[in-house]
Amino acid sequence: MYKKLPKAHLQTAWVSAQIARCHFELSQYSEAAKMYETMLKQQSYRLEGLEYYSTCLWHLRKQVDLCYIANYALERSLYAPETWCILGNCYSLQKEHETALKFFGRAIQLNVYFSYAHSLSGHEYVEIEDFEQAKKCYKEALRTDERHYTAWWGLGNIF
Repeated sequence: MYKKLPKAHLQTAWVSAQIARCHFELSQYSEAAKMYETMLKQQSYRLEGLEYYSTCLWHLRKQVDLCYIANYALERSLYAPETWCILGNCYSLQKEHETALKFFGRAIQLNVYFSYAHSLSGHEYVEIEDFEQAKKCYKEALRTDERHYTAWWGLGNIF
């Protein structure tokens, strides 16, 4: 549907982010990553949506690109929860789960309603086999967004 928009609308960062997110939700991580790159070219200061871009890079195991995006986000804002989710994904890819949890925790401090940070924390707790803490994180994500399917998936996976 987005691709049916007039060219002037189609070439905006917001639309590129929405298309990227569609690819992300379909697990088409390479296509999503390309659209997130397009989004950044269209609006170089944008952080919104980059937490999903970092997850794409995590799935694609592109450590160098993920580190680049982490530095990019740090240069833009220390007070955006997206920045800390990106950093958490960067450390998660390096199997440094405790550090990743600290960064996801910082994202939550900045915005307690940022359900994606809660879910990412849950994933890290699953990796270190602390399933009770993971369940708490997933439930907190669902408290802030009852339709957050990543948290539902995490809870189902634990059970």
